[in-house]
Amino acid sequence: ILGAKNIKRTYVLPDDSLLTLFIQQLISTNASFWKKLQAKNEIWKDLVIPLNGSIRQIKNIGYSEMQKAINKYLLQQWHNRQTKFVLARKCRTTIGNDPIMYIPMTNFERSRITRWRMGWL
Repeated sequence: ILGAKNIKRTYVLPDDSLLTLFIQQLISTNASFWKKLQAKNEIWKDLVIPLNGSIRQIKNIGYSEMQKAINKYLLQQWHNRQTKFVLARKCRTTIGNDPIMYIPMTNFERSRITRWRMGWL
């Protein structure tokens, strides 16, 4: 997220800043780190900009377009993570409170007991 925001910020810098003076040279070189940074950033790829897009196209990206791309990326990441987790209620046959959880214990012990009850240990 920060990578996409920082790429956008570099194009909106004032004309007299040092990075603005070098940005055209960074874009025009064949094996530049700048192109790799733009190509690897998932949010930047979702924005409808060609890889060698003009600076005017990039400056016209609004806040709402950037926010939509960020939200889309976060939602995609959330969906990817959801498939990896096993819900605790699927590990137990009966629904209800486990009486062993009422025994006083530390957070570490409670974590170990929970994992043991779910069959992860």
